[in-house]
Amino acid sequence: MATVTAVDSMNQTFALVCDIIAFLVYINLRKGKYLAWIGMVFVATLFKENGLMWALICPILAYEFDFINFKTLKKDILIGLVIMASYALVIFLLPKEIIIHPEYVPEVLKIIKNVVKFVFTTFITIDYIYLLHEPNRNLTIAVISFILTLPFLYLLFIRNARQFLSKKMICTVLCLLIAVAPHIGTVFSMMHTYAGMAMLAIMIAFSIDKYKKNLKPIYISFVLFCLSAIIINHHLINSSVESGMVGKMMAREAIKKTEKPVNSVYVVIIEDDNSKLSSFCVIPYEAFGWGLASQYETNYQWPKVIEDTTIERSQESLKLAKKICFEILNRKKYDCVWIVNGKEIDVVKY
Repeated sequence: MATVTAVDSMNQTFALVCDIIAFLVYINLRKGKYLAWIGMVFVATLFKENGLMWALICPILAYEFDFINFKTLKKDILIGLVIMASYALVIFLLPKEIIIHPEYVPEVLKIIKNVVKFVFTTFITIDYIYLLHEPNRNLTIAVISFILTLPFLYLLFIRNARQFLSKKMICTVLCLLIAVAPHIGTVFSMMHTYAGMAMLAIMIAFSIDKYKKNLKPIYISFVLFCLSAIIINHHLINSSVESGMVGKMMAREAIKKTEKPVNSVYVVIIEDDNSKLSSFCVIPYEAFGWGLASQYETNYQWPKVIEDTTIERSQESLKLAKKICFEILNRKKYDCVWIVNGKEIDVVKY
C-alpha cells in the first residue's frame, strides 16, 4: 500500500513489472533471449535502479524452476554481474557532481535497523499507523489486526518450516535478499517492500502447496487474513487521503492570502516536530509539497517558480523566518514569500 499510494513511488511498481517481464522473456524466448532479457532489465533500471538486481535474480529463479541447469546458471550469473558492472561503469563515466545524501550512506546500525524494518513490513501484517504513529497510536486495534493474520502466517512459515531447506525455497529466499539488498544498505521504508513482493508471492505459493490435500485450514486462515488486510488498507488509504487534504487546504490558503497571481514565490518552512509514517501520515509541509501543491490548485498557471528553505523550530523561528522574508524580498527576485508554520500559511509581500 505504501508503494501504490505514494506518487513518488509508482516508478518502483513499474520497475517491478518490467523485471517480471524480463524474467518471462528469459525463460520463454529461444532466439534473442539474452538481448530481450538485458533490454528489459535496463528498462526496469530506468524506472528504479533497484531493477538492475534482476540481472542476477532471473537466472536464479529460472534455475529454481528447472528452466536451466547449474552450468547455465553459472554462465548467466556471470553475464548478470557483467551487466551490473557495465551499468556502474557508465554511471561512473558520466560527467556529474557527486553529492551523497547522508541518509544514503551505509552504516552498520542503520543496516541492522533496515533489516528489522524489512522483516516486519514484508512478513508481518499489522496496522502500523496504530502501532508506530504516535498521534494515532492505538495498541488494542494494532494487536487485533495482527492476531487475525497469525493463523495464516503460522501455516505458511512456521508449521512447515523445514520446507525452507528445499532448493526452491533457498533460491527464492536468496532472490528476495538480492532484491532488497540495495534498500537495506541505504534507505528502507514501508514502500520499499515492493522489491521482494514477487519472491514473497512465490514463497506463499510453495507453502500453500503443502496443504493441497487439506485446504480447509488455509481457507479459514486466509479469510481472517483478508479481513485484517481490508481493515488495515482502508485505514491506510483514509490516512493517506487525509494527509493529502491537509496539503490541499494549505495550498488554497496560500493562494487566497496571496490575493492575485504571482510568477515567483519563495517558501520559508519552519521545521515541524510532528511525526510521520511513510506516505500515509505525512508532515503538513510535505503534504503541501514545499509549496508545489499551489501549482496544482491553480491548474499550473502560477506560480511558475517556487524555491524553498527550511529552518529549525525554536522560540525565535518565526522571527527568523520573517527576517529571511524581508531579505529575500529586498533582492526583488521573488514576488512574495510564504511562511509555513505547521498547517498555517503567512504571506509576506511588498
